[in-house]
Amino acid sequence: AAIPGATASSTKSGKYAAGSSTTSESSSSTGKPQVRWRMLIDNERTEFVPRLVVKHNQQVPLDASISEAQCKVGLRSVSDSVAARASGGGTAAQTVPEAMSDDLLRAHLGALGVGKPENASRLPHPYVHEIDSLSWPNEFFRIKCPQRYEKVEDTPLVFVRTERELEQMIEELKSCRGSEIAVDVEHHDQRSFRGFVCLVQISTRQKDFIIDPFEIFEAMHLLNEVFSDPQILKVLHGADMDVIWLQRDFSVYLVNMFDTGLATRALKLAGGYGLANLVQHYCSVKLDKKYQTADWRQRPLPPDYIHYARLDTHYLLYCFDCLRNVLLTQEGNVFNMRAALPEDSAKLHATEEGVRALQAVLDRSRTLCKTQHAECPLDPESAVDKLCERYSSKQRPLDQRQTRLLCRLVQWRDRLARNLDESWNFIAPDACLWRISLSMPTAASQLRGILNPVPPIVHERAQEIMDLVARNNEGAGNALSASAAATAAAAETTAVAPQTKDVVPQLDSSDVARPQVAAVHSTTIASATESAALTSRASPGVNGGCLVAEPWPVRRSTSAPQPVVHVNVMGAGCKPEHDVAAQPAGGLRALLFGMAIAAEEALAQEGSPAAHRIRAAMRFAAAVP
Repeated sequence: AAIPGATASSTKSGKYAAGSSTTSESSSSTGKPQVRWRMLIDNERTEFVPRLVVKHNQQVPLDASISEAQCKVGLRSVSDSVAARASGGGTAAQTVPEAMSDDLLRAHLGALGVGKPENASRLPHPYVHEIDSLSWPNEFFRIKCPQRYEKVEDTPLVFVRTERELEQMIEELKSCRGSEIAVDVEHHDQRSFRGFVCLVQISTRQKDFIIDPFEIFEAMHLLNEVFSDPQILKVLHGADMDVIWLQRDFSVYLVNMFDTGLATRALKLAGGYGLANLVQHYCSVKLDKKYQTADWRQRPLPPDYIHYARLDTHYLLYCFDCLRNVLLTQEGNVFNMRAALPEDSAKLHATEEGVRALQAVLDRSRTLCKTQHAECPLDPESAVDKLCERYSSKQRPLDQRQTRLLCRLVQWRDRLARNLDESWNFIAPDACLWRISLSMPTAASQLRGILNPVPPIVHERAQEIMDLVARNNEGAGNALSASAAATAAAAETTAVAPQTKDVVPQLDSSDVARPQVAAVHSTTIASATESAALTSRASPGVNGGCLVAEPWPVRRSTSAPQPVVHVNVMGAGCKPEHDVAAQPAGGLRALLFGMAIAAEEALAQEGSPAAHRIRAAMRFAAAVP
């Protein structure tokens, strides 16, 4: 789903930005209508199973795998699943007892959670055969005079709020066989993890319909009788998300669809590919798009909302007529725009290239119809990578501790959003998680200085975030302790290695290189002899002074920067503020080992509070690749 729970990113192409931070102010006071169909919501499920018990307009029966999956989740009885397979929905010939035994076994294994292999593919599209076998008559590829739309005030508007009204509308729409209907959807995803459809608009050449699904959510699947009918062309604009939302909420599938958004792209329509530009271009009507991010949960809907919703489909059939005519006139890369004019359309004829251009739009629309909604469990690593690509920079990348915290925060937000049935964006926007990871606050009061404003859920659960930061720091400390233990073991191995008897010269100014940052980038481990030599060489430089070690941030574009160590040695034989020279990787590693040992000998006996920090920092620097 987008990615399910995505932060305001499930938008309709060129038309909507659902879940935007500009959602209507009433969002905070509007209740959650999804409690009415709570039994249909499962934010923890890992597989989408359509509630398509009856397959309308079928050419082949419902696939047996779908029936079996419905049986497992309680949408269908075992006997119904067997009947579906017996009627030809399966691929293997089985007797009724064998099939029933198979179903019972699968249901039992499914209940135990062991019946499905990890690499099992998703369920097939219920209408894939009907979509693939779809064809259009020759008459469809002829230029026709566009049928002018009626004025809005002269067009009846029908509200559908009950199951009885839904059935009556469906019976009326069946009379459109051999013709077209326009369809649009209004969606909300700011105060819901999955999001849900708030309105379905349908227009014929004579009427506009607005369906309020809130009281008839479980009956909306009846729309399949019209939407899956190959004899009725469904005209939508920017249908990529509409197709998914209709499947997810109502198990409604589209067969025979024309996406006017794809047609505008094929024509390279001047002014853009959005619905507002399309209507302006062919109807000279300016649509007010200020409600595209409105809170469509409101009930009753304000009159302005209703007017806005009906206009999204009212002009669409006329625009379809114009687009089809213009596509059919293609010659080379040129389209005759006069084909959209009623007075000129009768004089023009379709070209071979034009027929191919229209067929290409139909084929792309067919492909859209075959897309499927799928449940997408959170992948924390992928989510962190995307956030790093979006927010990271060469000046301020995350280090390893910050990246680990960001991963914890992403998982915390996902769990909370699923439990509360809220969107990621409402719990904590992406920028909020990024700023917390950068700052790593240690007190809840610090959040007010980091975030402006502080999201309500973050304010309420600030202590949970502080606990995450603390656990993240503890994890880093445990890793540091393990690294120190490994370093100590390596040092012991070095101590028992044969020592050279040569006199080691004192460290003087000629041995100190120009100040520079030493990048530790190799995983090669120095030999015991090299370690011993460098240890004895480093010791005189620290015996008479103070050893300081601190991490030095690296400026790299990668989201996982390699550590860089900055070391100052001050004391006998050393110039103040000069850096230890960068040696070959193995040599620098051994040098750090030796300096840690020297620091311990020089400072630990005196009980210096800096001793532990120095040893830990040096051993960490030596152990990290």
